[in-house]
Amino acid sequence: MSTEEDKKKGDINDNKELPINPQTGRVNEMVTVVIPYVKRFALDKKLEYAIASWLKFFRHPLFNIVVIGDEEEYLKDEEGEEVPTVIAHVCTSDNPQVDLMEKLKIAIAAPEVADRFILAADDIFLVSPVTLADIETLKISKWVTEKSYTGVKAENYKRTSDLLRINLYPCYETHLPVVFEKEKWIELLEAYPQLSEGGYFFTSVYFRHFFLDFVPVILDWNEDIYLLPVISARPDENVFEKLIHQKKFLTTAQKGFSPWLQNYLACLYSRKNG
Repeated sequence: MSTEEDKKKGDINDNKELPINPQTGRVNEMVTVVIPYVKRFALDKKLEYAIASWLKFFRHPLFNIVVIGDEEEYLKDEEGEEVPTVIAHVCTSDNPQVDLMEKLKIAIAAPEVADRFILAADDIFLVSPVTLADIETLKISKWVTEKSYTGVKAENYKRTSDLLRINLYPCYETHLPVVFEKEKWIELLEAYPQLSEGGYFFTSVYFRHFFLDFVPVILDWNEDIYLLPVISARPDENVFEKLIHQKKFLTTAQKGFSPWLQNYLACLYSRKNG
């Protein structure tokens, strides 16, 4: 005898447009990994390694990758590999928060980008299995004040602080991937239309607006499981090996993206280096 729940499951399975997980019987949620990319600010093939890392370690049943920004020839002809969608966009400003907002607005409007999407930097590399829940976990780097920044970042802080009407707020700009929802962004841009102009730490505005009462994880790369920054061209290999096996993500400064690290990533992602 069928139950109402069985009927609902049948209705879902009858709709061939809904991808069903055969193990759970649940509908798989499509998510998009959005990677903003400006070639003149990038180094070597960071973007190539970043994409390879998502394809190897992101443990989500249904996702696509969309690059918004400059095109790279090496992304077009990787034989036997999934080629990401590229939405062309010319960098609009040397202020990263202005250009990122323009690319974010493109992502919100683009049909190639799912309703829930991940915004990820082009120099973030997954180094162990990562689930959507890992990315959804709220994380901050610290609490910031006017003394936390200089230069352009100080100007971005001032605009953000004025918009939030507070001088001390949690910084969600951690350089780690974050999950956004299109509907929430539409709501936020209606509430704060000035955000559309750019020049704000918009990730902090988004999470403070929608998750004000939630307690975030405060990151400490020496202790947490999330991000390993590499700043040396040749780090101590024993220390590196110990730390990397405790982490989910890696990022690197210009000096740190050395031939040694590129070779490590090439081996990790089973790619040819050079």
